[in-house]
Amino acid sequence: MNNTMEYKGYVGSVEFSEEDALFFGKVLGIRALVSFEGENAHDLIEDFHGAVDDYLALCEAEGTEPEKAYKGSFNVRISPELHKAAAIAAMQNQMSLNNFVEDAIADTISRNESNSDEDQDSRQCSKFEIFVDKSGEYRFRLKANNGEIIATSESYKARASCLNGIKSVKRIAPRAPIVKTY
Repeated sequence: MNNTMEYKGYVGSVEFSEEDALFFGKVLGIRALVSFEGENAHDLIEDFHGAVDDYLALCEAEGTEPEKAYKGSFNVRISPELHKAAAIAAMQNQMSLNNFVEDAIADTISRNESNSDEDQDSRQCSKFEIFVDKSGEYRFRLKANNGEIIATSESYKARASCLNGIKSVKRIAPRAPIVKTY
């Protein structure tokens, strides 16, 4: 079940009031209050789209720039011990603390999406596995759902570099042409 919806780059929450027998929500991640409601899912979606369109039209009429949610920067408050451990781990992986945190978040989201996909479809087609080879360097392999290894990477000195290799394959492979070399 999904408790959000997206339209024109804006994410809206989805909630239900049993007392009012009404679905309602608001646009998330911006300071302006943009709310919407509906008696059923279709009406809620329609009102969400209308509310976003109205917000954008109001901004245009007033000559103001519409707020954009999730600009890529945010403050995180953690314990000093965790901050220290993260900074040390980032240095050991030869990366900035920002890149370390970004990779950790991306890794967690990827695992959550993978778990969600597996719940929805037990026939997941493939997965990436990161492992340490005999020389102590990181590698990844792409495995089919039957356990067969489809591809194995080169070696990487840092786990972060290995993760970047996976990201590159995911980003580039869908567009990669098949070229005859024989």
